[in-house]
Amino acid sequence: MPMHAAGGNSGDPGLPAGPVDAEHYPDLALRGGLVAALVHLARERGVDLGEVEPLSGHGAAAYRTAGVESDRGKIAVRLGLGRRGFDVSLDSSRGTFVWASGETDDLLRVVLLMDAWRRGAPLREIGDRFPFMEYGRLSQGYEDGTPVQTQWDILLEDEELADYREFFRQVRAHRRLGAMFPFVSHWVLRLAVDPFERDAGGIFVDPRPDGSYLVWSSKDETRRAAGDFGQAAEVAEALVRGL
Repeated sequence: MPMHAAGGNSGDPGLPAGPVDAEHYPDLALRGGLVAALVHLARERGVDLGEVEPLSGHGAAAYRTAGVESDRGKIAVRLGLGRRGFDVSLDSSRGTFVWASGETDDLLRVVLLMDAWRRGAPLREIGDRFPFMEYGRLSQGYEDGTPVQTQWDILLEDEELADYREFFRQVRAHRRLGAMFPFVSHWVLRLAVDPFERDAGGIFVDPRPDGSYLVWSSKDETRRAAGDFGQAAEVAEALVRGL
């Protein structure tokens, strides 16, 4: 059952301390688990985290994990094993995207981070106030509303993909294809229709060593051969309309 960090249910849940490593987490063992410790500390500090509940109610996860909702997705916390450490992930409310992640041994920092994120603090503020949290260039692109443009820049600057740069430039310059979210998997360019959810559907373009291309879609996996980029773009556009 969820607990409220301010208001709502009161008292500790009375969970046994056994599933928690008392050597590294004496405060959690005292309270009966991560959820109860977060609730207690938040109340002490006058912080409202809303409902706090385990990521799973089964087994050790009921004592060693916690989750709090925000407008941008779930804030997930897990205990490190064999050491004191709180692994924090700011998950997106769409798809499997993660805004930022990190680890600290200070539970109060976790409470304050949760509060700041729930109140709408931007990524740059999160990075300044909580240096243990790390986020990438693409996360900033999502927050700025430019995930597609940012991802194209990242691909074009990737030294491991240097041989593909001219191909990437051609695709990016294309009116329809350049507006899709690009990423490379198994050396094949995937153009997703939804930048937040890569599995929502998309087009695959595979440049071959002889200068030709193979093109297919997540809906129609028939490989279509194209002799040059112009032909490949025409095939890809037709497949996009069928998604």
